[in-house]
Amino acid sequence: MHLSRKRRGVRKANTNIIEIALGTLTEDVTVSTGDPLYCNKCGAVYSHFDVAKLKTEKKEEEEQAEASSSSSSSTSTTTSSSSHDEKGKQIEEAGDGQWKCSFCDTVQEMRLDEEELPKEESMDYVLEPPSEGVSKEATESDKDLIFCIDISGSMCVTTEIQGKHQLKGADHLKKLAALNTEGADQWTRGERRDITYVSRLQSVQAAVDAQLAKLQKEHPNRRIGLVTFNNEVTIVGDGTQIPTTIAGDKLNDYSQLLDLGRRHSLRTPIKESKDALSAKLFALEESGATALGPALVVSIGLAGENPGSEVVVCTDGLSNVGLGQLDEVKTAEKRGEVELFYEQLGNYAKTRGVTINVISIKGTDCSMENLGTLAELTNGEVNIVDPLTITQEFSSILSQPTIATNVAVKLLLHRGLFIRDEDEDNDKKESQVERDVGNVTSESSFTFEFGVRTQEEMAKLNVDTTGVTTLPFQLQIRYTKLNGMKCMRVVSKQQPVTYDKKLAEQEANVDVIGLNCVQQAAKIAQRGDYTRARLHNFAHMQMLDRTAQTESKREKASHWGVKQGRFEKKMNKVQVQEKEEGLELEDDDDEAEQVVTEEKQKKKEMRSVARKARRDDKTAGMLWNLRSKRNK
Repeated sequence: MHLSRKRRGVRKANTNIIEIALGTLTEDVTVSTGDPLYCNKCGAVYSHFDVAKLKTEKKEEEEQAEASSSSSSSTSTTTSSSSHDEKGKQIEEAGDGQWKCSFCDTVQEMRLDEEELPKEESMDYVLEPPSEGVSKEATESDKDLIFCIDISGSMCVTTEIQGKHQLKGADHLKKLAALNTEGADQWTRGERRDITYVSRLQSVQAAVDAQLAKLQKEHPNRRIGLVTFNNEVTIVGDGTQIPTTIAGDKLNDYSQLLDLGRRHSLRTPIKESKDALSAKLFALEESGATALGPALVVSIGLAGENPGSEVVVCTDGLSNVGLGQLDEVKTAEKRGEVELFYEQLGNYAKTRGVTINVISIKGTDCSMENLGTLAELTNGEVNIVDPLTITQEFSSILSQPTIATNVAVKLLLHRGLFIRDEDEDNDKKESQVERDVGNVTSESSFTFEFGVRTQEEMAKLNVDTTGVTTLPFQLQIRYTKLNGMKCMRVVSKQQPVTYDKKLAEQEANVDVIGLNCVQQAAKIAQRGDYTRARLHNFAHMQMLDRTAQTESKREKASHWGVKQGRFEKKMNKVQVQEKEEGLELEDDDDEAEQVVTEEKQKKKEMRSVARKARRDDKTAGMLWNLRSKRNK
C-alpha cells in the first residue's frame, strides 16, 4: 500500500533518543551513606558534576581573592588574608554553600558531610531497609513459579508428527483402547499409519514436565505450582497438597478467588515435589469450557505473596466462564468492562511483583489484544506458538528472571530540551517525565525521544545555550530489591552537544535507534493510527541505514530491519484488508489539521476502538512483542 506524501505524516527521525536499560540495576555501584539531596523546584538530585561545579566556582573565588590581596596595601592584605583563610575552610567543605541546580538554575542552600558527597556518575541510595526477618539477598526459594494450564475440551485437538511415538499424558487414550477387546483395526481407509497424533494438552504437558526436570536440577529450592482450568478452576499446588476445586458462583467473585489463591501457599521445593507434580500433570484430561479469567486471579493470588514470582498461562481459546469472559463482547460497554478487568488484574500483579507470561496455541483465538495487557503491565512475554515447539518457548521465557519490582523511572533534561510525547498531538514539551515500570529483568529496556526547544521558547524560559558544549541528563530509578529493600539509583551525565547531523548519526548507537523504532511504531499502531505508525517506522528505517556504516553496525541494523520489515508487511496487509471491506478508518484528512480539535480527537478515539476490536491474535501478538521492554 502506498503511503501518501500529501499528509503531514511524522516528524523527521533523528538521533535524540535515550535508552533506559534497567538490567544495569544488577551492577554494583557506590552506595551513598546519606540521603539524596533534592532540588526544591524540579526534584533533581545533587550529583557528582554539581560537586565539581561548586569546587570550581570556589577555586575561582579563591584565585580572585588572591589577586585582589596582592594588589592592596599591607594593611588591607592582612584583612583580606584573614577573610581568605575563612573562605578556605568553606572551600575544603565542598558540601557546604549554595547549590545552583544544573537543570532549573534554582539557587538553594545545601550542607552535606564529605562522605555524603556524590562522587560517581551512578549512585545508589537506600530509602528503606529490608523487612525484618528477610535475608540481605533473596534466594531462588523466595520466588514461586505458577503454571496456569488450559484443560478445556479444545485442548484435545491434535497435530501430526512423523513416526510412531509413545507419549506421556495419554492414559485416557489407553483406557479407550482397552475397550477394543477384539483387537479390531481402528484405522480408516487411506489413513496414514506412520504418524503419531499429539494433542495440544500433551504438548503442554511435555513442555511443563521438561521445565520441571530442568528446574529440579538447576534451581532445586524453587517452589513450583500448578493451576488448571476448564469450566472449573483447580489449584493443584506443588503436587504434595490436596487439590482445591473452585466452581459455580465463586468464579465471578474476584475477592474470593484472590483469597483462595493467597491461602493455598506452596511449601515444598521442586527437588522434593517433582515426581508428585509430574504425576498430577500427566493425569490431566481435556473437557469443559474455559474459565481463564478466574484461573488468572487465583494464580496471581498464589504467586503474589513472594515478589519476583512468575505466572505462565497457556491457553488455546477465549475465556467464556466467570470473570473476564471474552466470547460475548458485543457492545462498547461490555468491551470496556472486560478491558478494565484485565487492566486492573495486571496492575495488581505489578504491585505484588508478579510477572505474567502468556502463551497461546498457533491457529487459535484467545483475544491476545486483552491478554497482552497483562504481560505488558508486568513486563512478561506474549507468544503464539506451534504446539510442537512450546518447550523451547517455555525455556526462553524462564531464562529471564525478575531482578527488581515496583520500578519507577524519572528522567530529567536541561530546560533547553523537552521529552517528546508518544502521542504527537498532545506534546506538552515537558523537560522531565516519569514512568511506572513495575517488574524488570536483566533485558528490560525502553526509550524516550527528546527535542530541542526553539530560540523563542528558550528566550521565554530565560535559557541561553550559547557556547554550551555539554548538557546535563539525570535518571532516577526507584526500585525494590527481591529482599524488600527499597532503593533509588541516580545516574547523572553531562552529554556532549553537536550541531552536526552527520556526525550525530555516525556516532549513534544502532541498537538504541532500532529499539526505539519498533517500540514507538507498535505503540502508535496500538492507538489505532496505522499510517502514522508505518511512516514512523519508515523514517527510522532510513536513519538506521544511514548510521550503519561499519560491518558491526550493519549486522545489528539487519537484526532490527527484520522486525521493521515484519511490522510494515503486517500493517500494510491490515490496511489493504480494511479498504477491501469498505471501512473508512484512515486519517488523511484530520492529520492535515495542525490543531487538535474536539472533532478530530473524537475521530481518533473512534478509529482506535474500531481497530482494537478488529485486531486478530497474530497482529495483536506482534504489536505486544515489538513494544515489549524485553524486546531485544
